[in-house]
Amino acid sequence: MTYKIGLAVAAALALYGCGGGAPLPPVVDMQGVDVAQYNRDLAHCENNPPAFTLGNATSNCMRAKGYNILANN
Repeated sequence: MTYKIGLAVAAALALYGCGGGAPLPPVVDMQGVDVAQYNRDLAHCENNPPAFTLGNATSNCMRAKGYNILANN
């Protein structure tokens, strides 16, 4: 019985963490960055998250595209 309650609580917490609304984009050093390209890259990173990642998926994606990430939100 206790096992089932613990499993239900863990599932509820996992779902709660996923439904917190849209995450804020990372803070990026915009010096020398084409804003139109940045917007395309950001949209791609936000709309195509990896199946599994450690840390902030959008920040990791933008870093992989060559952006200098100053802070993760």
